[in-house]
Amino acid sequence: MTPKASTCHSPLWPSIKVADIPGGLDEKGRLVLVRRLVREGFLVADT
Repeated sequence: MTPKASTCHSPLWPSIKVADIPGGLDEKGRLVLVRRLVREGFLVADT
């Protein structure tokens, strides 16, 4: 995932903004989570 990709999607969910991911993670933590989910194939980065 490139640093510019701010939205992603999954076959189970519509597009979501990285900033809208709920929980106690800060921006850096959300990016780490999203990168891992993309790498594992759970999310696809929208470009």
